[in-house]
Amino acid sequence: MQYKNWLIFLKHLATKRYCLYGFCLYLRGVNKSGVIKKYKMTNIEICTLILSIIAILISLRSSSIAKKSYKLSVLDFNNKQSNFNIYLNDSYKVKFTNQIFVLIHLSIINKSESKNSFNAKLQLDIKLKNGEQASLYFEHLPNKKNNLSKIDFIFFERNINLSNKETITNWLLFEIPLSVYEDNEVEKYTVVISDLKNKTKKVNTSLLKELIDEN
Repeated sequence: MQYKNWLIFLKHLATKRYCLYGFCLYLRGVNKSGVIKKYKMTNIEICTLILSIIAILISLRSSSIAKKSYKLSVLDFNNKQSNFNIYLNDSYKVKFTNQIFVLIHLSIINKSESKNSFNAKLQLDIKLKNGEQASLYFEHLPNKKNNLSKIDFIFFERNINLSNKETITNWLLFEIPLSVYEDNEVEKYTVVISDLKNKTKKVNTSLLKELIDEN
């Protein structure tokens, strides 16, 4: 289309006389003098044009709604994904004749819109007598709390369940054979929390405070 023809079209489209069907007039053609040909639209053509405009508006509206719906679906999906944090608050060890109990005070924060379940392990990074490095893993054993008669702590269950947006702070309990300390050098304690989707978080410490439990 020529630039001059576009100017003629926009001029006529801006007038009340041609505002409704100016575009149809332009599609009918422009004469040699550059003036839009006179043409009287039939009722059928007017109705067709109006219905076409309505169809375009409905299509645009539907497209906008579809985009908003998609964005909300993505947001809802992301909110339901595994999302949690953990914080180490305190840590102790209690020595007995044949074993040492490690107590970890931990906060678990479920940031997801869905409930989630977690399990806890303690990773010990040790240096063996021959100088080699190794890692040992121990499960959280809340049933062993009866061995700590003088310690009134509240422990996590073996399977830790949190509702959506819930935070729980309790103690973890790990039993470690005394031989691990006698024969090796423990360099670091790492608490490993895993959820149902195998997403993990870790916190660590190098020192544990001594706690005496007199039976």
